[in-house]
Amino acid sequence: MDDRLQNILTLDSVEGVVILSHTGEMLNRKGLDQYKSEMPELTKRLMRVITLYRNYKWPVKEIEIVWRDTRIIGIADEIFILLAFCRNNASFPLIRMTLNVSLAAIKADRKTQKMLKKMKNVKVNHLRTGDLDEWEINLISKLL
Repeated sequence: MDDRLQNILTLDSVEGVVILSHTGEMLNRKGLDQYKSEMPELTKRLMRVITLYRNYKWPVKEIEIVWRDTRIIGIADEIFILLAFCRNNASFPLIRMTLNVSLAAIKADRKTQKMLKKMKNVKVNHLRTGDLDEWEINLISKLL
């Protein structure tokens, strides 16, 4: 898994890479030491947005948001979310393609397969963790 993350990190303008489980747990991270203290809050917000869409039967396949002058591009499936933190001058199609290939390779890895067996039965509803802020309430109102 580490070598796949390192491959993504070698792309131009990529500052860091994070793998999240579908429960919001950070499984691995490369780079982004300057944001280490803010990562739990950011991942919680991302998981809450993804959960909102999944609860309305709209699966999230790709994520692209701007956070602190950094563009976050992510590829999601039912188990993992692979996020790349990029500067705004990055080649986004190349990053998306690399994320897709890397996610497939990570899921095929034997160590990852063992980890998946442990994680499959864990269900977490991220909408129940904490209070919703104005932005999240606005998003919910648009979905209804």
